[in-house]
Amino acid sequence: MPSAITETLTMKSVIDAKAARSRTKSVITWLLSAIVLLLFHFCSIVKQGRMKRPLFIGYG
Repeated sequence: MPSAITETLTMKSVIDAKAARSRTKSVITWLLSAIVLLLFHFCSIVKQGRMKRPLFIGYG
């Protein structure tokens, strides 16, 4: 009987560890996606600002 309880506790701890890893991966994926979207948004704002004024006017 004690071995069945030990086996059940071991199985629960393995399941908990897998769930924790899955949550960690989900959070990291979400954060990276948010960072990429923010960078695209920031770059589009910078590009719009640069389109209003030329970077180089020439030698004239």
